[in-house]
Amino acid sequence: MKAFCYENEIVVFWYPVKLSGEYSISLNGKTICLIDKTFCRISGLTPNTEYEISISLINEKNTVLIGKEIFKTEKVKRTVDVSKSPYNAIGDGVTLNTLAIQKALDDCTDEERVVIPKGVFLCGGLKIKSNTELYLEEGAILQGSENPEDYIPKIWSRFEGIERFAYQSLINVGELKNTGEITVENVKIHGKGSIIGGGFNLLCNTCGIVGTTESEKRKALTTYQADLDSKTSHRERGRLINVSNGQNVVIDGLNLGNSPSWNLHFIYSKDIITCGCNIFSTGIWNGDGWDPDSSENCVIFDSVFNTGDDCIAIKSGKNPEGNILNVPCKNIDVFSCRAKIGYSHGIAIGSEISGGVEKVRFWDCDFTGTYLGLHIKTTEKRGGYIKDVEVLNSKISRVTIRQVGYNDDGEGANSLTEISDIRLENVIIEYTSDDPGFGYVDVDSYIYVNGFEKDKEKFKNVTLKNVRVVNTENIKDYDVANCENVVLNGKRLTKREDMKKVLTAEDGVKRLLEIFDEKVGVTWEILQKNEEDYTPKLRIGTDVYPIFYWREDPQIQAVVRNGKYNIGNSCSAKISGQAGKAYGIESFLYKELDCAEWILDSELKKLTAYYNKNAVNVVLRMKNDKVATLELGATLPLNAEEQVRHTVWGREGMESTRVVSTNIRPQSVYLFTDKKEPYSYNDAIKELYGLSLRDANIAVAVYKMLTGKIDLNWLKLRNNQLIDYLNAVKESSYKEKSFVFKEV
Repeated sequence: MKAFCYENEIVVFWYPVKLSGEYSISLNGKTICLIDKTFCRISGLTPNTEYEISISLINEKNTVLIGKEIFKTEKVKRTVDVSKSPYNAIGDGVTLNTLAIQKALDDCTDEERVVIPKGVFLCGGLKIKSNTELYLEEGAILQGSENPEDYIPKIWSRFEGIERFAYQSLINVGELKNTGEITVENVKIHGKGSIIGGGFNLLCNTCGIVGTTESEKRKALTTYQADLDSKTSHRERGRLINVSNGQNVVIDGLNLGNSPSWNLHFIYSKDIITCGCNIFSTGIWNGDGWDPDSSENCVIFDSVFNTGDDCIAIKSGKNPEGNILNVPCKNIDVFSCRAKIGYSHGIAIGSEISGGVEKVRFWDCDFTGTYLGLHIKTTEKRGGYIKDVEVLNSKISRVTIRQVGYNDDGEGANSLTEISDIRLENVIIEYTSDDPGFGYVDVDSYIYVNGFEKDKEKFKNVTLKNVRVVNTENIKDYDVANCENVVLNGKRLTKREDMKKVLTAEDGVKRLLEIFDEKVGVTWEILQKNEEDYTPKLRIGTDVYPIFYWREDPQIQAVVRNGKYNIGNSCSAKISGQAGKAYGIESFLYKELDCAEWILDSELKKLTAYYNKNAVNVVLRMKNDKVATLELGATLPLNAEEQVRHTVWGREGMESTRVVSTNIRPQSVYLFTDKKEPYSYNDAIKELYGLSLRDANIAVAVYKMLTGKIDLNWLKLRNNQLIDYLNAVKESSYKEKSFVFKEV
């Protein structure tokens, strides 16, 4: 448990406990709230006062004490308003206030805080010394100039892993030294206002990009980016807030954005806290949100990103300099954060990791609106290592662990990067943004691990436990190559294969029983279907029962299919006319069972086999109300099952079927889809926990049968009646004979 304090408020945060329940927050022995987050703001406190705070996790079975500590609120400080005498800064958005605000920061003592009042205060680079507090009131905007000359003299800094001279950032905390000493400490930058950089225009002015309109400038920028090897000015850009060799720095409650490059950058620093911030930089090249670089003990939480590049990028230097300095980035915590949009990636580790990255933890985050939710990357030249990365209870768009070919200049390291011990648990992988840029990413799977072909053991020990892939982009669920010991939901992945092979229907039943905490005291087994019997069966003890695909309640649908497909409704079917009555399906199967796949896989085969001389017509009625009748028979080039699937689900081969008439004959099979457009049968088999749609349906049915939610005797009687009708049809050489199904 950790905390930082103001005069009237304590903000406390902690690492999650891997148990269900709520966190109880107590102040001086009295419970003040129950929450489901791992942070809490405790307000209304008395200045300069000690408080005992304890955090416990509470559920029906346990009370787990997480921590109990005493924290002390700050003393009351005197306010130094930059708009008042002797500083007289003017918040009109036009007057340059760099000197006035800098003097206020220089004059500030330990007993004072510098306050930016409501207004737009234009300025260039500012430097903050130790023991300084900067507060922005609501409506206050510290606006960075668009003129690079307002950020000189240049300072020694680091960009893309190499130390160099660069323009000052809008706010500069500390002096860069790679020898490890702290050059600034105890700084707070907080409030309810905004710190806004010079943005795209400052970027262009720094890089010498010209144009009379933004469109012209963006075209010129594209030309500039096409030949970066011969240019350096883009690496001299300042950031929004840069902390170099800093310790005990808090950035809290602010709107932060529109830097000419990265927004928050921490180099060779430790004990950095960022929380409650809104970080934005859409349209900015290299517009990262929050970048710890060869730093340790950095945390960000309760923040929202809308960035032009990585929301979070963890770095530790670039070859060869980063290998020589060998300063890792470690103990990085990110939680309760989300991305509205990240025009590149959510959480990036690398590619500048020559000094190493270790002990990185993410939890309770949502980065589904980014192209790559978790992107761990390196190059063949980089060297270094990435290890001990943990992602818990989060939603992300994609997981990629790979080598990349860009940003690969410089002398190479003596060894390849080692990436190991990457763990994801209770994670949903899904892309939710409408932004078309998702398709630009050169990875065609949701989970992608691809190491060095020359040494496959460098990428190893990647564990994904209880990970769900919600596949909406028609790409592979995962792709694995050149790596060792990648385990997805209990199965080691050794080659590229469909995720549907990971789990079986039996695994799905066990998962449902575990999720709903139900015990089954009997032995059971799902029996495989054979050529004579198309209906799968369940053996319970010594008894055998047929398995049908039952319509399901929303709760179990959400568990098995994550709400993306409604079991029993992704496609529905009914048998109509005399054939339907003969099979008894119209009477009870369509109403009470989901039999679409059962019909396709069995009844159509049987109908065609019995009557291919008399040709059964399949009438197709899609969502657009177009109707076509397909004649099934031995004379067609495709068999009946293939014809139906090619036609109903819009697969290739429509021209191979013979459309004869829209007239409905008595012995017709109607198939409807609730999709907006015809879709491929295989595309409909989207996995969750590795279950196909068919196995998911079977798992739900078996789960309900084992837990008494289905009357097994009723089910067996229904099945016996259906078999009787099938036999009657077979024996009668069905013509126009009608059968009436008797209700039980």
